[in-house]
Amino acid sequence: MKKVFNLIEKKLYKPRSLIFCKDRTNHKERIIYNYLLFRLKQEKQDILKEKNEVEQIGYRYKGHYLKITFKELREHLNLTKKKDIIKMFDNLRQIDVNIQFLNESNLNIGRKDKTKFTAKLIGDIKEYNSEDGFFELTFSPIIVDLVIDTKDYTLLLIKDLIKFKSKYSLIIYEILKSSYVPHFNNNKPLKMSLYDFKSLLNVENYNISNLKQRVLNKAKIEIKKETNYSFEYKFLTGDVGKSFQYIELIFDTKNSIKNESFIENKKVKNLTQKELAFLIKNKLPQNLYIEQLNEEIKELQKALSIQTKKANQAIDELDSNYQENLELPIEDFDNFDYEELDNEVCF
Repeated sequence: MKKVFNLIEKKLYKPRSLIFCKDRTNHKERIIYNYLLFRLKQEKQDILKEKNEVEQIGYRYKGHYLKITFKELREHLNLTKKKDIIKMFDNLRQIDVNIQFLNESNLNIGRKDKTKFTAKLIGDIKEYNSEDGFFELTFSPIIVDLVIDTKDYTLLLIKDLIKFKSKYSLIIYEILKSSYVPHFNNNKPLKMSLYDFKSLLNVENYNISNLKQRVLNKAKIEIKKETNYSFEYKFLTGDVGKSFQYIELIFDTKNSIKNESFIENKKVKNLTQKELAFLIKNKLPQNLYIEQLNEEIKELQKALSIQTKKANQAIDELDSNYQENLELPIEDFDNFDYEELDNEVCF
């Protein structure tokens, strides 16, 4: 089946377990692998059909073959040389990753108390020199199941990912998107062990100074420039000693700045229902949460409470009326005069 791609709507639902796992991919390899995951998700129905057919005849499912053309990769990922793509595929084929199935509350990697699986990013590679020139790549059952079945994923847009020039910016952006949960009352930072964070970025040997200058500060600039997100960071010491053991990432969106400007210009007086809905929809963080907005919300809640009480009273009246007028002692159903009841009751 021929697939039609929309440049704007290429949405990658990336499993968080693949975001929070260490691999040795470089910048371009991570981008191309993200695109392959996107394409794999597109073939979910074909994959489910394959699995069902294999299992029905008593065999074990061994993975999926993904066909992708050189033209598609060139157009969507700005890749121009076929030999470079082949080299990246070969590098991906040699990478083993330890995948942990994370839950919402656990962002740590490398912990023995979590279920871990080892898998290759991709399996065998075949190149076909047809008119378009296409590749056939295999994906292991572990990767396939993660991509098509997981409920624990992060939504990423391919058009955003290809903007980054640095692998560090790309990884931090994925962490940001995976971990940023805008709250109405607060913007909760992400705290990770420094060891885990450096492991994800493959910079285990970097000291704090190198981590700041070569990774974090450059990523801050690029992410703020290329996306609607920004972040700050700080290092934290552990329970014992003065050495840094953790990093805390504080994420925000540019929309927060726009909201703040909106509030200052509006002076937060006489908010219309539409403006109030706008503020609630955009989930203002704590520093923009204001008393007037709180009062408006209380008024809405009060009105809703009154309507709820009226509805409950109406229900009670209906119920009472039913008990008094319609609960008839019917002992002999065969001789009961239903026609007479129909004449008495109007629906």
